[in-house]
Amino acid sequence: MRTGIRKTMKVATTFTGVAACAAAFAPAATAATTGHQLPYKNAPVTAPHGVRPGISERGGCPGGTSNWFHVGYAKVQDTCFGFKGTFSGSPVYYATSFCGGNNTGWIAGYLDGGAGAHYFTYFGHGTTYAHIPGTSASEPLAITQVHISGWSGGDKCGFP
Repeated sequence: MRTGIRKTMKVATTFTGVAACAAAFAPAATAATTGHQLPYKNAPVTAPHGVRPGISERGGCPGGTSNWFHVGYAKVQDTCFGFKGTFSGSPVYYATSFCGGNNTGWIAGYLDGGAGAHYFTYFGHGTTYAHIPGTSASEPLAITQVHISGWSGGDKCGFP
């Protein structure tokens, strides 16, 4: 075989090997960059019931909870959640608004007092209450999960 052909064959073989290696690892690289999948609107709520490590819940939001995540029901009484973790299951809390305080995370539940469509939204730091679209005093959001992924800063919630 001539020298020119040998060099061409060596380059072609090396190129084919690199391309095959890149193709083999492409799915792993894609999976690493997409991150984990969180629940989203219309997703079934499948987490086990109960409180997961770290998260705390306080009905009526007593003293010392103004910077916690607040859920409000028709301007009657708030329930507050603080620290990292996921609250799932019973009791189900009803809400028409929420305030992030100094927390970030998400809430999930069902509209129309639990009989309607699945609802999911993220929340972040804030000092004002956001109305949950599609809710009212007679048709609140039935919250089935509250997840707090972290907190920082000094934002505080008042009553709605």
